[in-house]
Amino acid sequence: MGIKLEARPVIYSYRFNSRKAIERLENLGFEVDYEKVNGYNKMIYVGSTINEKNRYNQHRYNKHGKTKFARFCKKYGFESFDYTVLHVFDPMVETQEIREKEQYFLDIMQPFDNKGFNLQRKTILSAVDIEKLLANNNYKSIVKIDMETHEVLEIYRSLSEASKHNNTTVSTLSAILDNRVNSSGGFYWLGLDDLFDLYGNELDIGMIVDGFLLPYNNTVTKEPICVFNRYHELEMIFGSKQLTCEFGKITSFMLNKRIQDLGLHKNRHYFIRQSDLKELTERHIEVNKTYEVDFKKPINKHANRICVFNKKNILVGVYKNKTQASEILKISLPTINKYLFSGELYKNKHRFIEYDKFITHIEGLPLVGKFYKKEINICLTPPA
Repeated sequence: MGIKLEARPVIYSYRFNSRKAIERLENLGFEVDYEKVNGYNKMIYVGSTINEKNRYNQHRYNKHGKTKFARFCKKYGFESFDYTVLHVFDPMVETQEIREKEQYFLDIMQPFDNKGFNLQRKTILSAVDIEKLLANNNYKSIVKIDMETHEVLEIYRSLSEASKHNNTTVSTLSAILDNRVNSSGGFYWLGLDDLFDLYGNELDIGMIVDGFLLPYNNTVTKEPICVFNRYHELEMIFGSKQLTCEFGKITSFMLNKRIQDLGLHKNRHYFIRQSDLKELTERHIEVNKTYEVDFKKPINKHANRICVFNKKNILVGVYKNKTQASEILKISLPTINKYLFSGELYKNKHRFIEYDKFITHIEGLPLVGKFYKKEINICLTPPA
């Protein structure tokens, strides 16, 4: 009798059945180490999904996966596991509820190490964790996303780590970050910095990403894209989205997002199709000219953040708000407000600058431990 699968959110488990595995190996004519196979009996894997049918088939037909569970399926057969639905959710369930329920079963069943196939990991990724990944200049952090559900499955510290645990290569993942492809091994992949720009501290494993993930098209679309600075001055026009991504240092994912919402990217640039711009103005389009476009006022997720530098102009910390800085540095809020406004050194130790102001004068994200004398001087110079 077959398993009845539905497109529903569930918590599920796979339990290894050594009897079924031995029968399968014997039928295939393999020599069986009975003691070894029986030692794996009742090892379990626990997982969650918002679409039971899709996730079941992903496990069943994943012939090249590199996880412990995938290797066992390949060696002993997917049929050697007993599938069980542990919990069924309402179709309108929130992702957070699914994640909490999954953690409940993980805590009870402990399917780790020699008892199961799950990897022990934190279910909630703190803002500090993400900031550490983004500040690490030696690695490229990347996010793995389900192609069907757009659920964030894993966040990897480096391309080599992602390649090690998935059916993909470092070169392919590098091509994804360079906007040449956006999927590999049956999953979408995005740079951690792109998702952090969109979701800020809300970014976490298990969340659902907005539906801006479009399948990559190898055909170059000649759709000119106009790039404006934050003062609504047209800076340049690229002949296609691909060229915009390549030379504008923006991923295809973020470009599609910004074209749709007319939002400010990294507090620097707006993007709009040339055809849309022509509909909005009767003037001849010229670079370095200002146009009245109803760009969306950016929702700055970093508005309350502050950067803290030492007296040698080295960035020593980025805090999500003044309260956090006050608690960690043991400096009162009135004092931080005073020196944030004046720009002077506090006790010849710390200087405070608003994150929003600082990132407009640097390339990329602030890196803790980096020397920023020139940029600090620009921030402290009052506008003419």
